[in-house]
This record gives sequence, C-alpha cells and structure tokens, in this order.
Amino acid sequence: MHADWIEWALKDGCRLRGFLSGSGVRVIRLEKDGMLRGYGEDEHVHNALEYAGEDYLAGLRPYGEAHGVCIGASSKSDSILDEWLVRGLSFSAWQEGDDIVVQLKGFIQVDPPDDVVKSVITDGTPRIWKQRGFTYATKRMCMAHSDEPWISTKVIGKPPGADAKTDPWFYWTTKTGRDKDFRQAVVNAFAAADIEIKPMPKLKP
Repeated sequence: MHADWIEWALKDGCRLRGFLSGSGVRVIRLEKDGMLRGYGEDEHVHNALEYAGEDYLAGLRPYGEAHGVCIGASSKSDSILDEWLVRGLSFSAWQEGDDIVVQLKGFIQVDPPDDVVKSVITDGTPRIWKQRGFTYATKRMCMAHSDEPWISTKVIGKPPGADAKTDPWFYWTTKTGRDKDFRQAVVNAFAAADIEIKPMPKLKP
C-alpha cells in the first residue's frame, strides 16, 4: 500500500530520502522545495515508508502523533532494502518524466579476489591484480607461533591522475534503477552496476 502513496508524493514533486539514524532506526523523509512534507520511522524500512506516506497524505502531522516515537531498532533486516540501511547506507527516489528513479548510495571495500586468495594460500606464490586502475600485490605470510597462513596486500601502482583523495581501499558508489512502479525501480536499482562517485564524499551518504 505504501508504494501507491509514495508514488503520489513523488509525482507531486517530492524527493524521498531513506537512511539509518544513529540509534539504528530506519528513517524516511519526503521533502519538497526544501521543506519536509512527510516523515516516517520504524525498526524496519517498509513500515517507515508506510508511515511517511500516511504522513504526507495527512499534511505532516506532529512528530510521533500517529505511531508514537520509535526508540529502538532491530539489527536484523527483513528485506534487501532494509539490509541496505542496516549497513549504514542510504537511498533516494524522485520522479523523472514518467519514471520513478531510485538511487542507492553505498561504499565498497577493496579485497583481493577469491581466486587470488586461494592461489596465494595454496602455493605461496605472490599474485599481482588490478582494480579501478590500481595495482595490488598479495602474498602469503605466517604469524609467529602459528601455522595458520594469512595474506598481506599492498598497493604497488596507481592509475594516472590519482591523488591523495583517491582511496585505493574504499570508494563510494551509486546504483540507479528506474521504472513506473516504485517497487520495481528498487529492484532495478539493486540489479544495476556500481558507478563510482568522484571525488569520494567526506561524509556518510
């Protein structure tokens, strides 16, 4: 039901933002012309969306009037979108022509590919690999007083134009999907390719 209400708000020119509060609560804001037009929060995102839609239709009620104040949150997710927020990431949605656009903003940690790790641990031969124009070297090492192997990776080459702000280990990305239906736009966003944000934001999304 919330998808219908959210779609009405987006067609009215609102922009939706979803994120995780400091206490782990899922927060949904509907904003238009710099003003808050609808608000919802809950321990799971689908309820927060529902409440934001209700709030928008009711004309922005006083905080906590309809559903109380959410003072606790679950660390467990009940959907892929909920899991996205649990990770501390965010998403936004807006109307663009006949389509609803959903954009996920997140970050990726660079780790050696599985085949590199397996090869290095198995035969001990260092491996060179590349990602985003960076060149990495991964080798096997052994901890003192332990027979368990572990790996070490370092950067040995940078792409042209890379500066101190270009982090070789973490980078922010967006994934964007669109459809006339809000739910399908969300599905399409998760299926989309990651697009790196440059320069990397200083703050969380």
